[in-house]
Amino acid sequence: MMTRLGLSAILNVQIPNCSVESALARRVLIIIIAGLFFVPRLGWADDADSPQSPCPADAEQRLFTFTLLVKNGQIKDGGEVFGFANETMRLCPDRPVALGQAAELYMIVAQAVQDSDNQLTIYSAAYQAILANDRAAIKSYNSPKVKLPDGTEKTLYNYGSATLLLRHIIPEFLRLRRLDRVHPIVDPSWTEPTFKNWSANYWEKGQCPYPNDRSTRSVDEANVFLSISDDKGNKTIVRDRVHYLWENCEGQKDKLSNLLFTFHNDWSKQLQKQEKWSEALDQLNEAFLFLDTYIKTSDFSVWGLKEQKKMYGRKRQYERNIEDYKDKAAQQ
Repeated sequence: MMTRLGLSAILNVQIPNCSVESALARRVLIIIIAGLFFVPRLGWADDADSPQSPCPADAEQRLFTFTLLVKNGQIKDGGEVFGFANETMRLCPDRPVALGQAAELYMIVAQAVQDSDNQLTIYSAAYQAILANDRAAIKSYNSPKVKLPDGTEKTLYNYGSATLLLRHIIPEFLRLRRLDRVHPIVDPSWTEPTFKNWSANYWEKGQCPYPNDRSTRSVDEANVFLSISDDKGNKTIVRDRVHYLWENCEGQKDKLSNLLFTFHNDWSKQLQKQEKWSEALDQLNEAFLFLDTYIKTSDFSVWGLKEQKKMYGRKRQYERNIEDYKDKAAQQ
């Protein structure tokens, strides 16, 4: 019989149909699906029996204990781990630490499976948990205390560790894209929602996927993309995604402008070495745009006079470089 817990898991995350041939991959898929119907051994189901049940008061402790059991090999069922994280997402949308813990659990499962369809689903869930963690953290961030197995306590603060997961998730999205398993953030032409029950601003104009005021996650995501911009033809994808973040995340416009200035300036230099002057000029114009925006959006009140003069001198040098590139492009 399908439990209420299992039904809620399926409604929140849809496992894609798997067309793999290997018996191992089929077995992994069966484990994942079966795990969606589990009754968590830590008693979560008692609180989750009603769709309106609140997040348990000790959710972070339960998740902490559960994660220790997983890491110690006492819980080995990937589906059980996936389901526990999924229930956290459903019941605790306003608890940033719990959502960060859910992201960690998703990553544990993702790194254990081999099938690309399941990997896309689970890495996507982890990314969604990070978005949710950010939204919740911007409203209120209370760092709960959890009890360790030896009885001592420690304060749990995992915002930074959740951010670090982006370093692993985004390269996986790019790898899966090459296998035709596409997450929206690596494809600006994406129109149909892959996971219809997950609300997220992937490419909506005027809507940063992260809260604008204090969050620097848009910068963190941009840095990850830019760090792999030259890997296996990713440059155009990286440009599109980081440009989108720059256009829509007003709270981090200065930092994103500086990153994009460096990105396009380096690209221009690569093309200049190949004497592709017209293309190099295009990239230099882009670099200049972001340099100018960086100057306009930075808080110059904290800059010394020497630094200000240096920055404006740099801007004039790029204006001269643009004219030089125009002349060389015209001669080709």
